Amino acid sequence: MRLRSRTTSAVALVLLASGLASCGGDTDSPVAGEVDPVPLDLAAPTYALATRDGLALRSGEARSTFADYTSAEWLPGGRALLGRGWSKRGIWDPATGDVTPVRLGDPNRSVTQISLVEPAHPKGDDPFQLVAYDLDGDEQWRVNLPEAEVAPEDSEDVERMYKSAHTIDGATFLYWYDNSELEEYDDYGILRVGPEGEDIKQVLEDVPVIALWLAADGSSLLATRRVSGDPCGGCQVTQQLVEIDPKDGTALATYDLPEAYDENWDVREVDKVGARIAVRFEETEFPEPGTRGPWQWLEQRGTWVLDEDGWTMVEDSDEEVSWWQGAADRIVAVPLERKGGGRIPGHDFAYWWEHDGERTRLRGLTQLDAGRRYYEASIPGQLLAPE
Repeated sequence: MRLRSRTTSAVALVLLASGLASCGGDTDSPVAGEVDPVPLDLAAPTYALATRDGLALRSGEARSTFADYTSAEWLPGGRALLGRGWSKRGIWDPATGDVTPVRLGDPNRSVTQISLVEPAHPKGDDPFQLVAYDLDGDEQWRVNLPEAEVAPEDSEDVERMYKSAHTIDGATFLYWYDNSELEEYDDYGILRVGPEGEDIKQVLEDVPVIALWLAADGSSLLATRRVSGDPCGGCQVTQQLVEIDPKDGTALATYDLPEAYDENWDVREVDKVGARIAVRFEETEFPEPGTRGPWQWLEQRGTWVLDEDGWTMVEDSDEEVSWWQGAADRIVAVPLERKGGGRIPGHDFAYWWEHDGERTRLRGLTQLDAGRRYYEASIPGQLLAPE
């Protein structure tokens, strides 16, 4: 998983109230899921790290370094969908060390299906399409996505945009919003597309969802949403979690975030492992006016776990980040605080493989500008140890 940085009218308030009423009630512990987890089959250690020689990949004993690929998205079994901008994609197979070229964009997390909204940069009047690929990169089906409902005289000024596509139990969920300078067109919502592109319908209408999060093992779909007001991608707001029922897109439950949480904490990752929900938080800090030092830095606010006993923070997770790749194996990222070279403290990490509590340092960083290429690390796994 890549480490990445992120006025309400009276009418909107009415819509918001109806949207909140449609969601499942607040609960103090996670509801039981009905989707079977997908075995991730990760041979520890599995990772992609940024090095001067290129993007260094490893899955167990298999190792490869690529100068022409700059990023990786992970698939079950330790395979990786490699990318370089929008121009080059290939699937790395650790069993052979080979890369098979594929014609794909940049997907969200893919566990059972690679789901993409195409084209990435629309031209003309062609509609957006949801395109489904299998995990080998072969197209399975495609379907046109709904366009904005607008008056004919406003058709040139409104465009429906789709921000994400996550597939769980055969159904694909997409976050969308209407992009326009006209105040009367500010709709947003979640679209559910059934298996094979059938049974398209709007779900969680008027609920101010900020982002969708698919569990690493594909067993659950959660959303972060605003407690009040319209969704936005860059503002600091108080959030809640919504767990979504894959069968019909209704909300199974809503969860308040930990008591220690405040609106300045950014949600960086959400996962569910068995009956436990995990959320990793970060916060961007700024110095007091007139003080010397970095103009900003990143602080870890911990990985918090919701179970039947409520919220607790994983020990030491405010000092380091980790992804579990088995009951005895995890990759641990420890923030680097560099003063020189223009780096922002807390944004780059050193990496370790921890096996049965013993750590081995791994070669590579989170981000590295090697001149012609800018490499970015990516680590698969779950936020919590498997049950």
